[in-house]
Amino acid sequence: MFSHKVCTVCLLLGMLLVIVGCGGAAEPAPWALTWAASDSAAQSNAPEAAYAACARTQAPGGIAVAPAESTWLAAGSQPRVGLAISQLDAAAQFFALSVITIDPGSNRWQLTDGGSVTRPSAGNGVPAAQEAGKAWTLPAGSYNSIAIEVPDTPPGGSAQLWVSDSNQEFVLARFYSTIQPPVAHIDITLAGQSGWLARRGRFTIIGLKLTSGIYAGLGTLLFAGTTGVQQSERLAAQAAGDLNDILPA
Repeated sequence: MFSHKVCTVCLLLGMLLVIVGCGGAAEPAPWALTWAASDSAAQSNAPEAAYAACARTQAPGGIAVAPAESTWLAAGSQPRVGLAISQLDAAAQFFALSVITIDPGSNRWQLTDGGSVTRPSAGNGVPAAQEAGKAWTLPAGSYNSIAIEVPDTPPGGSAQLWVSDSNQEFVLARFYSTIQPPVAHIDITLAGQSGWLARRGRFTIIGLKLTSGIYAGLGTLLFAGTTGVQQSERLAAQAAGDLNDILPA
């Protein structure tokens, strides 16, 4: 009788584990950005050219192909660094933020740091009101984000990408490097910091040299967003005034 009860309990437990296992199946791996090193990654080439030639999007179970769309955001010197955002898929559901630097061993551009994020479905991300608690006044919607920290990799710094359910993308980065303004730019001053503003595709890009106030000497602040110039300037100024509350330490 005892053995029969034990067998019955074991059978029930086994069925429960099967049910739980089926219901808790792991979600598919997210899309990611990979690096296909080639001669185009030589340090003599501009980082933008190296990124265009070597950046690849990797779908779960698929082959690596060129991203659906990439926007080059900035290049820096002393030390050399590059920053880009890529839309990984044609449906604009997966995005990656990437930092590239020179590998001193191979003297080639390499993907140093990066991360991918999925656009949230309507109402399923972090509400903009909560992001506003980080000194932001982001447009209405909900957001998913990914943070990148590069404290031990020259040039050092950090970056974060926000993607909203209302088809908006925002990037905020700080590097201990001199970020070079694009050829087509205008000079601006925000929150007491001098810098520049440029447009690339859907993005307004703003670079500010952190030379005054409590953030003096902390490199260059870079903002990029898919909003208009005025709202982008407001967001960049908020970041410059309360940087430690927004970017990872």
